[in-house]
Amino acid sequence: MNLIPTQFAKFSLVIILTILSFLNTNGQQYHPLPDSNASWIIQQDNGFGGFYFHKFFLSPNLDDTLVNAKLYNKVFFRFDTGNPHYYGAFRNEGNGKAYFVRAYSNEEYLLRDLTKSVGDTIKNVCYEYDFDTWVLDFVVDSIEFVDAGPYANKVMHLSTVIKDTIPLIDEEYSPLTWIERVGCFAGGIVNSHRGTLSIKMLYCMQYNDSIHYQS
Repeated sequence: MNLIPTQFAKFSLVIILTILSFLNTNGQQYHPLPDSNASWIIQQDNGFGGFYFHKFFLSPNLDDTLVNAKLYNKVFFRFDTGNPHYYGAFRNEGNGKAYFVRAYSNEEYLLRDLTKSVGDTIKNVCYEYDFDTWVLDFVVDSIEFVDAGPYANKVMHLSTVIKDTIPLIDEEYSPLTWIERVGCFAGGIVNSHRGTLSIKMLYCMQYNDSIHYQS
């Protein structure tokens, strides 16, 4: 095929735009958290030179809990080497939103919203601080995409709309980071930054015997 320079330039531009469009579509495609059979291990400084390893895990039985006529999955929690206990109920909603109901409650909280863009405010987010549940508004500081096998996972960094809403947070750490398909960097399936000792972080996330994130 013989192309004069102008035609060649137009042809090249079309090819480049097509490739960019494909990459952008692939990057924007939403990959939800699993609804069952997944576990998150959270690493936390124990104050004695070692670590506590907390574990959140979902029931293997999909839609095993009914709250206010909505289907959820049970969430269990184990503090380090202690026995696991029922922690609450979780459900995915289409297009990047997830919700949470704490144990012994029927009130639903927003847990994750990956539909927002930089500068947007996300209202009424469930936030775990020690053993309390706070409901806070966050603003999206930045968004990036990271390669994870065949996926391009969206990562959202957020901060509280009202400064210093959450006490005792070190300035060097972002209050909240969400990772598509993985959860929250500091709280696993729930939103949490730190407890009574020192910084917590997601150590491992596993689903169907496959590691989706580690340290």
